Amino acid sequence: MRSKLIVATLAAACSMFSAGAFAAACNATAGTISAPGTINGDTCAAADQLVQTCGDTTPIGNARDAIYQVALGATNTATFSVNGTGFNPYIALMNGPACNSVNTCPGENAGNAGAAVTVDPADNLPAGTYFVFITDQGGAAGACGTFALTTTPVLPVSLQNFSVE
Repeated sequence: MRSKLIVATLAAACSMFSAGAFAAACNATAGTISAPGTINGDTCAAADQLVQTCGDTTPIGNARDAIYQVALGATNTATFSVNGTGFNPYIALMNGPACNSVNTCPGENAGNAGAAVTVDPADNLPAGTYFVFITDQGGAAGACGTFALTTTPVLPVSLQNFSVE
């Protein structure tokens, strides 16, 4: 009888918390993306932070994860692409403001060289903090390798100079 009371009490206590309260957290330990260009990295030097991502709907297993933080404005347009060596790259752009497994992903792509995620104003993403997440698609423990993460801004561009003669 006592064990049933304990189980019922624990069940009631757990129902008071949302799923986010139990979400796995992650850190942007790979750094911050602050300008267009290419960043060379190595998932073998990273930790396995998440086993699922994108609203806890995408299983990514026990491979090591390189996670970058990036700030996007409401009108930013950018492509994040990754080429990996020694592993099968998976890339996702996760919503912020904190890095965790329940974040939704405005874009994700897996399983090929040059896997890319593109965001543009038509996506209606609010300005804020996002995370670029790179891991192995299969998620096997020990699956890792070097990569080149390229961030490319896309049109429109701002007018730099104008003259009427």
